Amino acid sequence: MEDIFHEIVKYPPSGYNKDGIYMYDDWTSISDIGKSFNGKIFSAKDYLRVENQYINTVLMIMSELDCKYLTIVYIEVNQNEMIHDIEMYEKKYGVNITGTFPNLKKGMRISRINIPNILRLCLRELCYIVFSCKSKKLELYFSYEYYLNIKCPINKSTLNEIVKKNNLYLDPRG
Repeated sequence: MEDIFHEIVKYPPSGYNKDGIYMYDDWTSISDIGKSFNGKIFSAKDYLRVENQYINTVLMIMSELDCKYLTIVYIEVNQNEMIHDIEMYEKKYGVNITGTFPNLKKGMRISRINIPNILRLCLRELCYIVFSCKSKKLELYFSYEYYLNIKCPINKSTLNEIVKKNNLYLDPRG
C-alpha cells in the first residue's frame, strides 16, 4: 500500500502545461464568488457544488478506511473572527453553515457526522487545520488554491476512483 501525500485538485489535468503550471484563469477561494472567470460569473451555487465534492471525497476516504473520526493535530483559528466571517459570508455570498461549533482546539476529535461543517470552515479559509486518524494512518489538510493534501494507505488506483466519483483529480504533476 502506498503511504505518501497526494494532492487532490479541482483543476483538470489538461489545464497544466509541461512545466506543471495551470494555464487557465480559475477561482481559488470563496471570495471569488461574483467574479468573472473565462467569461462566466462564478456563483455561490458553483462554489457550493465544488465545496461539496471535496467534502464527499474526504467522507468517502474515511469510509474506505473505516475511520470514525478525525483528530485536530494542528490548528490556526481565531474563534471570534471565524464566527463573524461565517455571518459575513452568509450575508455577502448567501452561503451558510448550519449548526453550532465547538471551541475548536488541538487534540479535539471530530466525528464523521460533524466533519463536513469543520471542513467547510477550512475550505472557506476561516481556519487552518491538520486532521489525523492515526489508527488508520490518515492525515489531511487544505492548502491554498483549493488543494486537498492527503496521506493515507489507500492504493493510488482506489484513491483515484474516489476522487473521480467526485469530479476531482489527483494532481497530474505527481
